[in-house]
Amino acid sequence: MSQDDSLFDNPTEDEFTELAPSDDLAIGTVSAEMTDPDVDPGAAIIDVDGPRFETLVEAAAWGEATPADLAILNAHDDAWRRVLIARLTETDEALDRIRSLRRPDDQQVLTDLELEQRMLEIALDR
Repeated sequence: MSQDDSLFDNPTEDEFTELAPSDDLAIGTVSAEMTDPDVDPGAAIIDVDGPRFETLVEAAAWGEATPADLAILNAHDDAWRRVLIARLTETDEALDRIRSLRRPDDQQVLTDLELEQRMLEIALDR
């Protein structure tokens, strides 16, 4: 058997384990998005409570999301909005805490948080 023939062998149990879905995927449910031909099939299986989804939300808020990222977010519009609102709430609370301390060294932190707050507001208005 040549080395190229090994590509067609059946995988071992260990190799199946390596191919198992990550914790970031939700399996076992069929959603309406899965039957929509305009939606990427992978979009319907992302864990909307997982870190990958939150990363996509942040990328979209900062204008750095790819078309594929946006397709995933659009397929899960309610979750996208929920994560944006949660992030905006966290940012608002952080701003309130820092403003209440009134330390001169916090000006850059305030500026950064105000920018993040504005970007999240813009993303939420889209």
